[in-house]
Amino acid sequence: MEQLISRAHLQSEPDPSSVLLSASEGERIVEQLKEFSIDEVGSNAWFQQRDWIEQLNIQAHHNAQTHSDEFVMEALVSFDKITVLIHELLVIEVWKTKILPHIKHRLANEVDSIISYPVLYHEASVTNLLEVSLFHSNAVEAANEDALLELVDWSHRKAMYLNNDAHSFSDSPARTAKEWMERSFEEHFDDKIREIVAIASLSITRYLTDHVKALPLGVVNRMVNTCDILIALVPLVHNPPWVRRWKGCIQKFIHNRWQQVDKADRLKITSLDAQVWLALNNLVVDPVFRDKYDFSEHRREQLLSLRRYMNELLFDQLPVLKDLQRAVDELAIGSAAASQKSHLLLEAVPEMRQGMLSGRDWLQIAEKQMQTVFGSAARDTAKQRMQNLLKTFDFMASMEEPEQGQASSSEQLDISALPIKMSSSRKTANGIWALHSEYVFYIDTTKVSDEVAVKDDQGNCVKGKRHRLVSKAAGSGKPLPSKGKVAIVHGSLTAEALLELPAASTKSSAADIPETVWLTVGLLAVDGFALQVRLKKSPSVFERDPQVGEWFVYEPSGGAITLQDEAQLASSRTAHPFPRDGEPNDEDSDSIEALKEGTGTKADEADFTGRGDKRQCDSAKSGLAGSEVPTDSVELDELD
Repeated sequence: MEQLISRAHLQSEPDPSSVLLSASEGERIVEQLKEFSIDEVGSNAWFQQRDWIEQLNIQAHHNAQTHSDEFVMEALVSFDKITVLIHELLVIEVWKTKILPHIKHRLANEVDSIISYPVLYHEASVTNLLEVSLFHSNAVEAANEDALLELVDWSHRKAMYLNNDAHSFSDSPARTAKEWMERSFEEHFDDKIREIVAIASLSITRYLTDHVKALPLGVVNRMVNTCDILIALVPLVHNPPWVRRWKGCIQKFIHNRWQQVDKADRLKITSLDAQVWLALNNLVVDPVFRDKYDFSEHRREQLLSLRRYMNELLFDQLPVLKDLQRAVDELAIGSAAASQKSHLLLEAVPEMRQGMLSGRDWLQIAEKQMQTVFGSAARDTAKQRMQNLLKTFDFMASMEEPEQGQASSSEQLDISALPIKMSSSRKTANGIWALHSEYVFYIDTTKVSDEVAVKDDQGNCVKGKRHRLVSKAAGSGKPLPSKGKVAIVHGSLTAEALLELPAASTKSSAADIPETVWLTVGLLAVDGFALQVRLKKSPSVFERDPQVGEWFVYEPSGGAITLQDEAQLASSRTAHPFPRDGEPNDEDSDSIEALKEGTGTKADEADFTGRGDKRQCDSAKSGLAGSEVPTDSVELDELD
């Protein structure tokens, strides 16, 4: 699932087939979401909502991956459905704990997998939808306190699973063919789902710590004292279950499958490691959490044990952890604030899950479900569900990542036929990044491409070809926002840049602004391409920023794209001859001078969610420090 979602950006033109749900369809579905009881799991109405949640999940990840309008998340917030999702997460968790053991054998042998598979996978779907939604603080604010308390407890249970049971799965000896045959598909699949859900819970835990200011006081107290999330996360640094030694090699659980790691990459942190470290950093450094912690001797020892991992290699990958190092050093020398216990006289206690568990005859419920929802009527339901899921599967297939060694659809096409999609976005008044404008460029096949090469001081060389773009007519699109960000998608390649363009305070003052500026997006050695966009003043300034009162002036009119050689691009996925945040070379000075009016910067990103969604953005300083400009004899002013 995650591999399919991670290829959403391979879609070309934004035709209707490139989305699973439109914004209006998504809002209509979200509005109809409701809470189901444990007895209703597997019913026709429950399956209908399960399919809706799966569609919302895929569409939400697609929106995040393509930097488009995240209308799914906004609808969940607007219609107050975050609490409903948390309720559904608890319902399926209790069902799998209390009901599934009674019917597992019969479910595997008597029920079609088109029925049993979605029931088992539902927990992962809800978890992933919550994961992509809770990245935003307003989604956290939209959940009520009881639901957030339950989510904290749920995250703690998953952390305990990762610390204990997950190791038995990752470290289990190789099974014989007979042992594999004796295990049903449902049993193997359920183990896989438990791992996916537990791993996704790390992102949810980290997002809750990110948005501590949006959490009620009772939720913060439960994270700090009752569940002690900090102590639950520390063992995951010492002994992560997503790393194992297998047949003499080191494997890591990346993108929901075990992958062999080269010796040179063993010290590179995965997105799962990053989630744990960032959550620990929030819990220790943020004053809201730190002021409520009673740093007992046991907690001090646990935190001090992290010092062995804090080195320059870790800080190069996660610079924010230097704050964590300082906080731990303060604990070591005893200069931390004096220990203090919770000031709460009354503790908030979650009631949602307890209400589901109390006064139930689980065996009776299991027998009833086998006779009704999983009985003979399930065969007719299976046929109907097969037809209903075709649209979802078609969309997922279009997002599927090709196997290594096989050319993807974008690579099989002529390079000139691939669109270069450019989208801009800016922050709204409530802090959400909203899509502002979209543009599509194509390579101009009537002009000759130029060979380019860039060298660093050590003699490493990156080669590529610079292709001119087909120019756009003046006034053919909306002007770019003066402050925001721009995202580029070219086949399977993506890059982002921050925008800080000249703007006009009044229409008349637009005449004093330069006629042309240049924007560079992408690092040739890192991203596989560098796009140079020529921005010209729009013939008619027709859009004004309502927040700051500035007029947007510049619109894309043309430029060039430099594409790295395919052989070098394949090898640069694991080793980059140029540092991501390195300064330009002396050889680039002429081209950079031609770009001196541009202010686009390349954002330094790391994939921390496990879904392929590049959410953690640590921007380079404003200017050209993050831009990569290939050198040759062609000046940018000639790219017409």
